Amino acid sequence: MGPNFSPVIAFSGDQLIAMGPLGSDDLRRPDYVEELRAWIYQPVSFNVNVELPGETDARTTLWSPNDAAADSSDESALRQNAGVCWMLPLTRISAASFNPGRAFAVAIALISNGAPSGERKRSDKLGRVIWWGHPIRLIGTSEANKVVNGVFKDLEDGIYEDDNNTEYFLQLERRLQDMAENPDTTT
Repeated sequence: MGPNFSPVIAFSGDQLIAMGPLGSDDLRRPDYVEELRAWIYQPVSFNVNVELPGETDARTTLWSPNDAAADSSDESALRQNAGVCWMLPLTRISAASFNPGRAFAVAIALISNGAPSGERKRSDKLGRVIWWGHPIRLIGTSEANKVVNGVFKDLEDGIYEDDNNTEYFLQLERRLQDMAENPDTTT
């Protein structure tokens, strides 16, 4: 499996933490993200009641000309556990705000296997370029942000570096899915 986005991404105001799983190559060497750029966008719509002759349902969805969008502005903020997951903070770049619900995420990355070349200067990095994009769901609860930021901080602190346990990321993804599917049970 190559890199992709987790199905549910947490956001708070202008800030999102994009994240996703990493895999390994055919020789079972873990994927390592050398460089990553990511964007999330969400079309903005609103419902209005419009009087239409002969129509009983007057509710119409209008699409705004301004989408909500965020990108990765600080490449040094990337956190990862090779072969397990990557996490990258994104900042809103549009006037429109994000709302809970469907959005679309796109990324392009330089991925290597084996010894990371991350310490090398940009012109000396090794790897293959991969892009991906797919629909995601945004969740904007304080509980979702708390658990995502907790794992992000643990990656930053190196908590998982020498740990063969990869379950923490799968548990995070499952927990976010549960929160998104059952919003009334979270705080």
